Amino acid sequence: MQWIIPKAQLDTLLRQYGSPQVEYKKRREYCQKIRAIGKELNLSSKISALSQIIFMRYFLYNSLNSCDPLYVISASIFLSMKLEDCRTKGIDELKKCCCDQFKEIKRIEENELLLYERKVLVGINFELNIETPHLYLNKLTNGFSIETNLKLDAWAFTNDLCCTHVVLTHTPFCIALLSLCFSSKQHKFDLSYDCDMIRSQCQKLSLKCPEETLSRTGKIHLLEFFAIKAEYVQEAMSALTQFYNP
Repeated sequence: MQWIIPKAQLDTLLRQYGSPQVEYKKRREYCQKIRAIGKELNLSSKISALSQIIFMRYFLYNSLNSCDPLYVISASIFLSMKLEDCRTKGIDELKKCCCDQFKEIKRIEENELLLYERKVLVGINFELNIETPHLYLNKLTNGFSIETNLKLDAWAFTNDLCCTHVVLTHTPFCIALLSLCFSSKQHKFDLSYDCDMIRSQCQKLSLKCPEETLSRTGKIHLLEFFAIKAEYVQEAMSALTQFYNP
């Protein structure tokens, strides 16, 4: 199944269920619940992001009315904790935390959680090799010696973008790079480097260089080097604006 699709195609898919803008807003709100549960359970940003991506992928080809999204949230977090081998939190603590967050649900039975876990697995076609932007952000910030404050803000932008539809329209690497660029703009930091230096770092970090920049020389901005189109930048900025000003 295709999980990263153009925004226009995503709009068309969501139009089956209602107004795309309303659908985006609902999904953002549910992803914010996932983040709140992750914070309460002291889960890593990566596990929360993984849960959000699983949730968004499940409802890419399913209506929010097809089943209770709150149970899908619980199952997505449960599955993500298992994928990341997070054994510090038990199923009882997860169920309690979810019930605290969802006033509509008084109690989640273990068999219900396991049932929804199976539903989610089928819904995402058992495709569990899911990357999050955090892996690439860590590589970029370390590889290009980004200062701590800029790095922290880039991490925050990544977490915010994972609450939006951008996880369905942008690759994890693209989200990481855009988060770094948004942070660098705030800090007035130039992300331009010598092409040879970028290629060297890509080799060390196991990052693929776009073919169109293999022969480039001189100083170049990371966005241009990695051939990130302006429309992707604009879409991410728009998603953040809607996230900050719902």
